[in-house]
Amino acid sequence: MSTAVAASQTISEALKALNAVREHAKTSKDSDLKEHISTLYDNLLSVKEAVLRLTEENTDLKRQIEEKQSIRRDSLSGLIYKGDDPAPLCPKCYQTQNKSIHLDLPFRNQITGRVSRFCRACGQTYYVREQP
Repeated sequence: MSTAVAASQTISEALKALNAVREHAKTSKDSDLKEHISTLYDNLLSVKEAVLRLTEENTDLKRQIEEKQSIRRDSLSGLIYKGDDPAPLCPKCYQTQNKSIHLDLPFRNQITGRVSRFCRACGQTYYVREQP
């Protein structure tokens, strides 16, 4: 059981107990008791909301870690690939803006004979070393 699930279950149990106390206090004429119960109820709901936000943040961070682990750099070309995707990503866009922008198809310059790939998002050209 995850920590977030355990915390949610504990909060739910506390809310059930607090609801029972609040119902019992409805018949009481003690206004201080009613005010303290109301404050406690509000605080417990705030804790529940914080746990939900933390759970969402934790899920998002886990997704980001998994995504980062799927990134690999080709040693020959220096280009970045994501998972099993055969199309390379722009290293500049990925590293500076955390964007996964695919580079254009390889293009051989007729004058220089060099092969390059172009990023339409940032305008960077990458010269690809061909395998010997």
